Amino acid sequence: MRKYKKRIIQNVVLLFVSVIVALLLLELGTRVLGLNSDYGYPEDMYQKDELLDYSLTPNIEGRVIKQEFNTPFKTNSKGMNDIEYSNKGINDYRILSLGDSFIWGMYGTELSETFSKILESNLNEESESTNFQVMNSGVPGYGTDQEFLYLKHRTTELELDMVILSFTIGNDFYDNLQNGEYTVNDHGQLIRQKKDVPKLLKIRDFMLENSHSYRLIEKGIITIFYKFIGRNVVGKVRNFDLSLEFSLVDPPKKTLDKMNITTNLLKEINDFTKSKNISLVLVMIPTASQVDNHLWNVYIKENKLDQTKYYYRKSQDFLIKWAEHNNVMIIDLLPSLKEKNIDNDFYWSLNAHFNKKGNQETANILYYNLIQDESMIELLEN
Repeated sequence: MRKYKKRIIQNVVLLFVSVIVALLLLELGTRVLGLNSDYGYPEDMYQKDELLDYSLTPNIEGRVIKQEFNTPFKTNSKGMNDIEYSNKGINDYRILSLGDSFIWGMYGTELSETFSKILESNLNEESESTNFQVMNSGVPGYGTDQEFLYLKHRTTELELDMVILSFTIGNDFYDNLQNGEYTVNDHGQLIRQKKDVPKLLKIRDFMLENSHSYRLIEKGIITIFYKFIGRNVVGKVRNFDLSLEFSLVDPPKKTLDKMNITTNLLKEINDFTKSKNISLVLVMIPTASQVDNHLWNVYIKENKLDQTKYYYRKSQDFLIKWAEHNNVMIIDLLPSLKEKNIDNDFYWSLNAHFNKKGNQETANILYYNLIQDESMIELLEN
């Protein structure tokens, strides 16, 4: 009996050692051959920033490589994912598109295909003499707090006429509760440092950062099974886990207090833009789960939630009420996207962001709403 147990232990140890050696050899092989080292975001994409925690590195080129796309991008001297801008001309009307990764937009869409640039093109086609410039200042991971600091301290010389502030329903309420959510490593890449990040996600982040072979394996598995994963796995958790608390029909006081942190930030932005005679437009970007009924139902079912306690557009109604009270123009993308949605076709299956169709439709909605404004009508006609 003892010999039998000893043999089992020896076999388990041998198996463990064999697996470790195999993984080490696989890692060594992928590094020597240079396989898949460019999966994800490129190195040196970010730099540390005393004011904003981090910012996009100026004057760099790179590619965002995921299972569903391989997209080039280039930043200008101000770190914007945009062209270089000279001094403002007499006929220029400058709009700052301010927000997070949805505005940055390099997820299967090149610069001209982002909704900011499509909007710019549409306005200029309609205009007789005004030259509209929609400047893309989106930075992945930014919350309203960082966006306010960026607006206040980094845009003075731009001589802005309008700010389109995009609010991502899926994570901005949550992001505005965090301080120092990300840091930048020695390779110029973002690293999560929140204490409440799930352990499995921390392990995945570590492996993506340090292991070439893991990136190769993950990319291969997801590429093969991406349709199944996107429909039956990602739909259960994507975006909505962060926004769920803010979708309660009767949120508790502590949740309302959290939401009021955001409205306080919005008030600061509104006060600042008014003081500078800059028009402010607030745009609400919905989650895929809000737009697509299937994704909503999957999330509710798989997490065994009482659907009667949740209202899918609670966050939007909260922000609309604030905007009306403060006389701020607000554009709600959800009704139009939900009406036109066919099988989640405005978002990528695996990635939480707009695809090309989502960017195009968003630009159309913004354009339609903006040209109804009296001041914009005057600009377009003169």
